[in-house]
Amino acid sequence: MTLFLESSKSNKDGVWLNVKATGLPHMCPVKAMVEYRRWRPSSQSDVLFLHIKDGSPLTAPQVNHVLKLALQGLVPPQLKFSSHSLRIGSASQLADSNMFDDSEIQDMGRWVSDAYQGYIRPLDSYKGPMGGEPTIDLPNSILFD
Repeated sequence: MTLFLESSKSNKDGVWLNVKATGLPHMCPVKAMVEYRRWRPSSQSDVLFLHIKDGSPLTAPQVNHVLKLALQGLVPPQLKFSSHSLRIGSASQLADSNMFDDSEIQDMGRWVSDAYQGYIRPLDSYKGPMGGEPTIDLPNSILFD
């Protein structure tokens, strides 16, 4: 799948991205995009994420706000989950899968330095409120399975 990113921290002039399927059942950006496009509001806009009400583009703060609202009651507030947490989770999951080498993880996250290494966390460090397994258990259909 190919996407155009108008600008980012590491590329202000825009860049075309080739996004690869991961093959991971719960974390495949290509599979997630196909599912998202099924229910995305119709629009003539090339912008990917739109307001359902008026079709205007979503801003980064709006995406963060919606994510936090969606996680209320599922994630303890002290975890301070944000849209940036998705980068941490993705890098950690890719590393844990042992299916991708460091350079592939770096490419997928658009890191131009070795800073990506600071995003990789051991997945067994994520415990539920009583020290056991995490309490978030979403149905597979939500996770695009």
